[in-house]
Amino acid sequence: MMESDMGKECVICGRMVAQGRGFQLLHHFLCNDCERKIVHTDVADERYQYYVEKLAVLWRDLSMERMVP
Repeated sequence: MMESDMGKECVICGRMVAQGRGFQLLHHFLCNDCERKIVHTDVADERYQYYVEKLAVLWRDLSMERMVP
C-alpha cells in the first residue's frame, strides 16, 4: 500500500485517494467509490469475481496476522 501527502492507494482500484475518502481495512486502504461498487455488485455481475480476487488479499493478511503470536 502506498501512502503520500496526497492520500492513500486503494487496494481495489489503485487510485491515490485523499484522506477521509475511504477507510483502512487491516493494512490496506479501500476508497469510498470501490466500497460502494462492492456493496452494490450482484453475484451474477462479471465484476463480482474481480472484487472477490482483490479482497482475497485482505483475507490472507488477516489469516497471517492471526498466526503470529
